[in-house]
Amino acid sequence: MASGKAAGLAANAGYQNVYVFRGGLPEWIMAGYPTVTLETLPKVDVPTLSPQDLQKMLDAGENFVLLDVRIPVDAAKFWIETPLRLQISFNELPQRYAEIPAGEKLVILDKIGKRAALASRYLTAKGFDDIVKVSGGMNQWIKSGMPTKISK
Repeated sequence: MASGKAAGLAANAGYQNVYVFRGGLPEWIMAGYPTVTLETLPKVDVPTLSPQDLQKMLDAGENFVLLDVRIPVDAAKFWIETPLRLQISFNELPQRYAEIPAGEKLVILDKIGKRAALASRYLTAKGFDDIVKVSGGMNQWIKSGMPTKISK
């Protein structure tokens, strides 16, 4: 696959800061950059919650961590107002995952439903085991008419 096409697919999947390395993988290797994954992530089948199911959990006062993995600029525009929300962007997880309370149920919320799966795999590798993700992310939450806090 051409580097430009791969970068386009990554950007469409929600990745930020996507760049194309001219010359592709052969030049990358010749430049001496690593070509192996430094961390192997487990394959996990993470259950999903609808926005309505998440609202029911919030209304029932269930105890969990609502982990918002959106980038800070998106997370600052609109969010779910709850003291259960912990905002750590996907890109910051390797540096900040220790801030997530161990042993708590995690409900992962992203922008459109793509990064939550990757965050789930990463956090499973770090020992978290009670994880669900919100189907369609924050965009689906808003489209479903759920209560949303919006910055002014």
